[in-house]
Amino acid sequence: EEGKKPLPKAYYNHEGSSPTLIERVYQYDQIANLITIDDQDRGKTYYTYDLADRLLKTQRQQGIEEEFAYDRAGNLTQINDTILTYGTGNRLLKQGEIEYIYDDNGRLIQKIENTVPPQIWEYSWDGNDYLSSITTPKGDVWTYKYDALGRRILKQGPDKTVRFIWNGNVIIHILENDKLHSTWIHQPRTFKPLCTIQNDQVYSVILDHLGTPQELINSKGKVVWLAHYQTWGKVDSIDITQKEVDCPIRFPGQWFDEESGLHYNRFRYYDPQTGRFISSDPIGLIGGLNTYWYAKNPVLWVDVKGLCPTHLTLEEYLKWAASNSRLDDLERDYVCGINSCIPLSSLPNALGEAIAVIGYENDTKLMVRLEAAVDLIVSGAEGSGIVIGLFSMPDPTLLTKLAAGVALVLVVDSTVTSGIKLVTGDQRATFTDQALESVKGEVGDHLNQKVLVVVDGLQF
Repeated sequence: EEGKKPLPKAYYNHEGSSPTLIERVYQYDQIANLITIDDQDRGKTYYTYDLADRLLKTQRQQGIEEEFAYDRAGNLTQINDTILTYGTGNRLLKQGEIEYIYDDNGRLIQKIENTVPPQIWEYSWDGNDYLSSITTPKGDVWTYKYDALGRRILKQGPDKTVRFIWNGNVIIHILENDKLHSTWIHQPRTFKPLCTIQNDQVYSVILDHLGTPQELINSKGKVVWLAHYQTWGKVDSIDITQKEVDCPIRFPGQWFDEESGLHYNRFRYYDPQTGRFISSDPIGLIGGLNTYWYAKNPVLWVDVKGLCPTHLTLEEYLKWAASNSRLDDLERDYVCGINSCIPLSSLPNALGEAIAVIGYENDTKLMVRLEAAVDLIVSGAEGSGIVIGLFSMPDPTLLTKLAAGVALVLVVDSTVTSGIKLVTGDQRATFTDQALESVKGEVGDHLNQKVLVVVDGLQF
């Protein structure tokens, strides 16, 4: 089913070039896990999962193999032959011969690499839980400054000052020692870069299914930058044919810091060597019970702000659903299904903004889909939201999570004829004035909030 394959094939072909310059083919299993990437340049990569959809093994035709193990909290306990151990609150204490020390707030303050002599990294934090400085084993000090919105606007080292100019939550200009280094143009309302301008030259950014840059292409259709990644985002190697070209973007929303090896991830810093953040989640348990992990599966989950992981398959489906219901064209003044939209103006009081309609196929997949949907609301934006479901909520632990970031959970029995209608003929959901009026009566004081409607019968 195409709905299970958000990106079955991707290719890039420059004008005048033959054969295809770049091609990647994606294969998914029956529960939408990515199992194979066939890359024209890198060869095939195979993924194996456990019953909880956590990644167990990455096998590459070209490159290293990686194997993983986890504890019950979702912490990585083994990466190949390296053992990871944890302490209170899921804090990583040791990875092989590397030790980690934290302050009372769970923020990393020291990393000790037990070599001869020991290599010691030191980390300092400000009152807002933002990383304020790093001292490298060589004694170099790098300081970081942020604006009122918590966006990093400057980093300064022994011989370099780097400034960042933002547009919302994405960086658009990078200046080094007050000279423009690069400009980044993103797809609107996403974290996906389309192109970069460096040294007055424009380079196309070619992404994988996650939105991670894989190649940079110059105006002549030549690959000038090509990255080889490990599973959790660390770069193994980079092939460069133009030395002045660079791409510091890693996983969506992440920017590589050469001085530390960390990825700046908007509200936190991510360590690709351990597959986790170096400080606890600033939104607490809303982002998940494990406040340090990146995601249970880095092949299909992303965390663009360092707050809450999002299931990529669901995210892409939501964008597709919104696009097909002309949500953007209607300027969000409608509550939309897959093939119909009802104007909010038709109701005495607006229900608010409809994010999308989500379906589920069976009970085993329901909670995964719903949790990811809730994450979109909680991490997505201002204020809270409303979840309306056509099922009985089966997991009380999810209710706790919802209560922390969503205004209301409204459960509507699918057998109630006055509720939201489901067109069973083509398995697509549609809304009626009667249904919305019924829901509006129960929403009450929660008007003008974000609304997420969950309906059964849809196919992914």
